[in-house]
Amino acid sequence: MKRIAVILIMIAFLLGFAYALNQEFIERVWAFNGTQATTIDLSKTFYLPTYGVTWEEKSNDLVNGTYLTQGVGANGIAHIGVASCTHSITFTVSTTGRFVSQSDPTKYRDFYVALKPRIREYTSWAAGGTDHNYLVDLYNGRIASSSDRVPNTRGNNSVSVRTPVMPSFLNAAGNGVDLSDLSKRLQVDGSTYVFATRVYYDVLLCLEPITSQDMVHLARLDDYVAEINVTWQCNDPTCSGETAGIHNGQYTFVIRGYYGDANNQADNVFLLVTPEAVASRIDIMGMIDNSNHSGKEQIATMKVITTTPTSSNDWNNLVKVFISSSVDYNNPGTPFALTRYYSKSGSNEPKSIPFTVRVYNEGYQNTNNYNREYDGTDYWISPSESSGMCLDFTGNMLIDNNLGGYDTVNVISRFRERAGNNSVGMVYNGVVMIEIEDEDGYIASHKNEYSGLYMEDIYFHIVYNN
Repeated sequence: MKRIAVILIMIAFLLGFAYALNQEFIERVWAFNGTQATTIDLSKTFYLPTYGVTWEEKSNDLVNGTYLTQGVGANGIAHIGVASCTHSITFTVSTTGRFVSQSDPTKYRDFYVALKPRIREYTSWAAGGTDHNYLVDLYNGRIASSSDRVPNTRGNNSVSVRTPVMPSFLNAAGNGVDLSDLSKRLQVDGSTYVFATRVYYDVLLCLEPITSQDMVHLARLDDYVAEINVTWQCNDPTCSGETAGIHNGQYTFVIRGYYGDANNQADNVFLLVTPEAVASRIDIMGMIDNSNHSGKEQIATMKVITTTPTSSNDWNNLVKVFISSSVDYNNPGTPFALTRYYSKSGSNEPKSIPFTVRVYNEGYQNTNNYNREYDGTDYWISPSESSGMCLDFTGNMLIDNNLGGYDTVNVISRFRERAGNNSVGMVYNGVVMIEIEDEDGYIASHKNEYSGLYMEDIYFHIVYNN
């Protein structure tokens, strides 16, 4: 066994030596928030920063803006960008513009997002470089001044920026650089040009000072949630193949806010459930009064979103989501059944209507290909024993599209982040359906007996093993 271990180590060393390309020169496009703030104190004020404020200043004032990417109270929630990218990329950041409480949607806090442009100047092989403020606005065709405010979503909840084409200045062997061709430098501001390895944008959250009007719709809650969606698109019409897969994409960042006390200061996984309006007034008879004596109704949409830390996280095994009738995920519930609690006729005879809950991958709710089915009795035992009941988050799922073929559903996203390290994140979108089978049409043929108002509680559980 010792000899095998020694051989493996030698091979790994030799491979690493033969391929000595600095990570800075690995072409990549990224969206990353693994080390940024994922929870925000909504009592704070974060000002819109200028182009000229530097990262070292750790600014937090009205004149320069708030530029804090680390530590408690930071407003840096992510960064996006490119490195050694041979094509120009357009990033578009769009937001809901509002933190909304999940338990009380009438409570909220408005926000907007700012993009602080940065460029990395090559300094030495292979130690990396020095970051500078980047004042060239290719999207609007201008060069900003240091006092100008950076691009932001204030007013329309969307903003776009464009990165430059990055000429390679590697030498022919790929293990060093050739700085003789000055045309391969990139413009930084009105007069400065540098050999650059990456252009990126710190994504910063901005909060206006709280007013008396804001206080009307704020409460001491820790479940305020906001979504920030990032898409990127290649500007080169000839881009194709594997390169196009790198140069085009999207990711959603989710940030939790709290007003008052927070039960924790960092979140890695988010489960968001949005009920449909019809969920509180389902027409049961309308669902089953047909030749099949069955029907289904969409009652909610759901999202499971993770951060994108620097790792090879297997999110399908780390994050487990299931649905039951029990408020306690460790204890079994009873089978799902709509139970009558009011009858117009005044009858006290108990009536119940069994149902199942099915979760479909978004876009497939009108097919027979559901992700998981729940009868209400599932409960958590252990990862090995409970995985079969949990939603399937396997990357690149093949789903029968009912058209004689299969579609690929991408759930897992893999990036190389700013420093070139691997980063893995997950965004799952699902549609939740309630489905009723009226065996032999008994309920439909006994409408008077079953008339009334019915209810049942449905609980969504998430188990995260970090």
